[in-house]
Amino acid sequence: MSSFWTWAGNISSLIGIIGTGFSIAIWFRLKRETKKAIERSQRNVEDESYKEMVEFHSKISSTSPYVFCVSLTERADSIKKDVENYFKNAGEKIEHFEELQFQGLTHENFPEFVMSLKKKRRFFQASGATEILLFISGPMQAAVMIGAIFDNWIPVKVYNFNPNTRKYEYWCPLIK
Repeated sequence: MSSFWTWAGNISSLIGIIGTGFSIAIWFRLKRETKKAIERSQRNVEDESYKEMVEFHSKISSTSPYVFCVSLTERADSIKKDVENYFKNAGEKIEHFEELQFQGLTHENFPEFVMSLKKKRRFFQASGATEILLFISGPMQAAVMIGAIFDNWIPVKVYNFNPNTRKYEYWCPLIK
């Protein structure tokens, strides 16, 4: 009987040694893979592909683009006329202009703004919009919310008003 317990003890020790060996091997492999992942994350992102994408989206190439003018500041009226003039001066014929206007965006009316954005998105979807040309005058919080709600649904192209030139200019598409 004592030889059985000696044999069982030896088997148990052997299993423990093998388990420890596997654990050490897994730890080394995990450490090596983590190091590789960190090195990959620190490499430069393909800058050229981003530039190509920005350039590709700089042209209005879809069949049913919609211009979306968002005016959210208290001191500014609608930006829709300025945006219409921008396209007129650029020689672009855009048929669909939509506007969302709040006389000042505040913490209190932010939920109403979010619901209005969701309604606009449903409207654009039901209308068959193929891309959104976004012009916004308002706080950064609104821009973040627009990005969250329109989240890579269709191309959303962001335009910025340059205060130096007093003209709008295309910046980039909303992308992840």
